[in-house]
Amino acid sequence: MSEIPHFLVKNFKTEIGSHKFTADDIIRYGEKYAPFDFHTNSDYENLTANGLHIASVWMSLQRTFIENSTEMLKKNGRTYPIFGPSPGIEYMNWPAPVRAGDVVTYENHIQEMRKSGSRAGWWVMTNRVSAHKQSSELVMEFQSSVLLTLKSPA
Repeated sequence: MSEIPHFLVKNFKTEIGSHKFTADDIIRYGEKYAPFDFHTNSDYENLTANGLHIASVWMSLQRTFIENSTEMLKKNGRTYPIFGPSPGIEYMNWPAPVRAGDVVTYENHIQEMRKSGSRAGWWVMTNRVSAHKQSSELVMEFQSSVLLTLKSPA
């Protein structure tokens, strides 16, 4: 498995970034996707971010992390991943609320990297994602899998 980039190896854990949730961001997302008072009303005492808003921030940070890591591998003439579809999410939960002003930090932890049993040349990576706010309190976690292939430098 030496051709696998370091950030895709089983047990690799890394912080991929942080995001500050503002009242304006929470309300804007809530008005568009989750029109409930606790997501849209700035006068509401417990204005909270929608869970999918928290997850979508992870997706944006994840995309940037993958793009930057892949670009660095290409520049250094190393094998790099090409990501395909995801067979799905095994579980997802939000054990604590995210409120305006909270800074959430996202982390990936590779649980498994194995060759696909049905697609030659493809791998299945299982990743556990966790997100903690500034108090270290867990606010989101999920586990998902993704298919990927590895491309050798030209």
